[in-house]
Amino acid sequence: MSKIIKTILTPALKLWLNSQVEKLEALNLFIEGNDYQILNGYLPEVTLSSYRLIYKGLSLEEIKLKVNDVRINIGQILRGQSLKLLEDIRISGKVAISNESLKVSISSNILQDGIKYLLNTLLKNQEFTEFFQKINIMDSQLEEIYIDYSHITIQIAFLYKDAVQSITIKMKPNIVSPQILSLKEVEIKSLSEEIVCLNEEILIDLGQDININQISLDNGKLFCQCELKIYS
Repeated sequence: MSKIIKTILTPALKLWLNSQVEKLEALNLFIEGNDYQILNGYLPEVTLSSYRLIYKGLSLEEIKLKVNDVRINIGQILRGQSLKLLEDIRISGKVAISNESLKVSISSNILQDGIKYLLNTLLKNQEFTEFFQKINIMDSQLEEIYIDYSHITIQIAFLYKDAVQSITIKMKPNIVSPQILSLKEVEIKSLSEEIVCLNEEILIDLGQDININQISLDNGKLFCQCELKIYS
């Protein structure tokens, strides 16, 4: 490892990473590049791993990430200023989410907003419309989420007739394309404990900033191989 990487760039990059997340534990960081490339503000490859990372309230585990072709403000860094990205980057890698990490993330905006998006998507299916006519989606709250060997089960609480009620939704995630997530074998347990199943899959558009290449469930954990765009 060159002296520039060890004494200047690695600490600056660690500070920048910590500014992007709420928590980052046991960070291992490796920067590839020679002094000529680095002095021109170019990092051919950066890899990192961490035991736990909390991003916007969402706790992730077993993180292994890589990013190529990073452009940074090396001149300002050498003068003691903070690291900044000069171009957008795409980070690729693997993360895991366990039932334990979901419990501590239950109130995160990422999960709560994701549930509201899911409910709005389910409203487009006539089979489920009757279950949501009595629910104010904007006031609904994710109460519990659980991963087993093949399905994700969520419990959503809402106010109905001046009392807190809940429904349970069970689903099996799959990938249609890098930007499209499919939910299969969807079933809802209603207020009256009636269960209605949807034969058709639910398609979730993830947007252009994220690509999911692989997703799997095993022993209470969700494993995901993905790519995320970070703007400069």
